[in-house]
Amino acid sequence: MSSLEASVHFLRENYYSCITEHRECQERDFLPKRIVDVSQNRYRLFEPSIRTEDKYACLSYSWGVKGFAVTTSGNYEELKHGFDREELPIVFRDAAAVVQSIGIRYLWIDTLCIIQDSKVDWEEQAARIGEIFEGATITIAASSSPNPYHSLFRARESMFEEVELYSEIGTDIRDVVFKARRKIDRGIHAKVGRTMDKDPLDTRAWGLQEKLLSTRLLAFTGAEMQWTCRKLRACECHQNPYPSKPLFPAPTEMSSTERALNHARSWSHVIEEYSARDLTILEDKLPALSGLASKFGSLTGFTYIAGLWRESLFYDLVWQRDIAPIPVPSTWLSPSFSWASASGAVNFRLARHSYPGARVQHAELLDFYYKTSGHDAYSRAVDGSLTLRGRTVAAVLRKSLEDFRAYTIRIGGAVYSPNTDQKATCEFSIDASISHYHPNRTAKASKQVSCETTFNDNSQEMEESVILLSLYSIHHQRYLYQNFLILARSHPDLNTYERIGIGSGKMYRGSGCNANIPSAAEFVRPFEWLSVDLERSGWGIENMVEQVVYIR
Repeated sequence: MSSLEASVHFLRENYYSCITEHRECQERDFLPKRIVDVSQNRYRLFEPSIRTEDKYACLSYSWGVKGFAVTTSGNYEELKHGFDREELPIVFRDAAAVVQSIGIRYLWIDTLCIIQDSKVDWEEQAARIGEIFEGATITIAASSSPNPYHSLFRARESMFEEVELYSEIGTDIRDVVFKARRKIDRGIHAKVGRTMDKDPLDTRAWGLQEKLLSTRLLAFTGAEMQWTCRKLRACECHQNPYPSKPLFPAPTEMSSTERALNHARSWSHVIEEYSARDLTILEDKLPALSGLASKFGSLTGFTYIAGLWRESLFYDLVWQRDIAPIPVPSTWLSPSFSWASASGAVNFRLARHSYPGARVQHAELLDFYYKTSGHDAYSRAVDGSLTLRGRTVAAVLRKSLEDFRAYTIRIGGAVYSPNTDQKATCEFSIDASISHYHPNRTAKASKQVSCETTFNDNSQEMEESVILLSLYSIHHQRYLYQNFLILARSHPDLNTYERIGIGSGKMYRGSGCNANIPSAAEFVRPFEWLSVDLERSGWGIENMVEQVVYIR
């Protein structure tokens, strides 16, 4: 069972060696705009002078339920004069006790340090959460607590308790007892993308940047206590400490294409983990990532566009929904070209960031527009668009109104069905168009979806005219991959489209396509993968159209 005494022992063991030996782990030591002074029996909300130097801690936790202590415009002055610590949920009090043990008197807790009924204050402080956690001396993570009313100090989950094993082997040695415990796969031991057993905090979207940006973090998981700093990671199970990985790769000398690909790969890992987490308020989709985005932007110098980056845009556009169908958001979250427009998990498998081969860009970004709700570029999205020029082909998307998995794309005389993770000619994912699907929707009600949408009278199927915009190719001696956007017209009179999916055309040497795969990257044309099927139907590559498209 975890206790304050055991926690303090584990904390001090790692904390004091960190502050004396790790040059990498130097925090800012400037207090945030507001902080809770927990040094006395009666706590108080404190607003220090600008750039006041002192140590402070942060608390990362799951809200779970509403109704616990918050700061509002009405009680702000009262809290500054002091309040009884017993008024706070137990996780708040436990965290205060832990940080007091290493001489820290200030604790940052979001519900107390942000005025919750002030939109201006919320947006201002939400934009600074990243630097607040990064500047803290330590972060206490209540990983196993589903809400603030579950103590940090609690019995370990039974699956992680030690069990005794007795041997019946006849020897002269008596009273030999073997102890065993289930291997821990949470927190620092988790295998990315493969760990299904998670602590509550590891399912919370806001918790990701709080964890990744903290200089030092003490996590109370359901299995053990774990320590993470910029130098190393250690755990209560006494596995040998091992080095921490850098949050983002350090800049190195490389070409602009290699640099963009390297950073796109790093950012996509963050988005895949982040998008799989839960958000209580969907409008926080981008704000809950603002700290990580700001950090990434400052390290790379890249320009932010609704969760994507201008310098790696064509790689960032190649996202797809992880699981379908996903409920349509009740409110607009982001432009359709951004993964943030989806209400659930996304992945970048079709981007094949780690695949070797030359990248050949087929489209050009002419212009972009992006507006947020505040002065910060990383706050909530209000509007956005991309103006791209590239090669397109016309196609027809056919999908069932009864089965979201049943859809095909017809290009000329060739028809393609989704083929995920197979060596088929083409694989693709229909993303935003799932918003057109509803199991109870009738054809009559669905006719408002698009001015270019028609229905088959004999079945519950819908056909929609779309265009495919070629983004880039990956050329290798063994294969050719070509990624394209699937776009549907969103306005009958303007050249305005919405992103409804992503696709990847494929050709492999030794599969009958040898003669059609260019020998060198400079000879690769957009939609090369279509050449074999379309030539059979008399519809050639020359049917491509160079077009300027406006995507919102």
